[in-house]
Amino acid sequence: ITKLVEMPTGRKIKLLKIPDSVKVIGANSFRCCSYLQHVVFPKGLKSIGSSAFWGCESLKEVNLPDGVEYISEEAFQDCKSIRSVKLSKRLKQIGDNAFRGCDNLDSLTIPPSVYHIGNVSLPLHLKELHVGYKDPQKARLYYNPFNEEETILYVPKGTKEKYQKHEIWSGFLNIEEEP
Repeated sequence: ITKLVEMPTGRKIKLLKIPDSVKVIGANSFRCCSYLQHVVFPKGLKSIGSSAFWGCESLKEVNLPDGVEYISEEAFQDCKSIRSVKLSKRLKQIGDNAFRGCDNLDSLTIPPSVYHIGNVSLPLHLKELHVGYKDPQKARLYYNPFNEEETILYVPKGTKEKYQKHEIWSGFLNIEEEP
């Protein structure tokens, strides 16, 4: 099994360990699995399909292995209980609305490997946004509305001034350098 297609409906599973052979989680695979709280993702996972976990309102955290390169549109949309997300160090793309409606997510770190983040992919009310880009122009998060007065933007050491002067990031009132 290399592609997970669909979770059987009617199951009240709270913890799921996806088999190590799975490389792709297909579209709508776990859509609206309202009891699902924890998922153990396989180390060899490469991508998460459209709306794969959309509406999994009890899901508490997302810890993606470092091989994940693509998170498709709406993959975790409206997962209202997610408190923490660990993205893959090799992540390249986050699709439109991927984490929209994850209103309890306080902090998110975007690795510098990400070259595309879709429209309104991130929650609107993040307390902390950590970006790993040394060049603010490469940090393409400008399609995401943030509460720039309240969200603390953490940037790589030595880049605070660049971010403060950049048109996309200058609206953030709180820009701090990572230690």
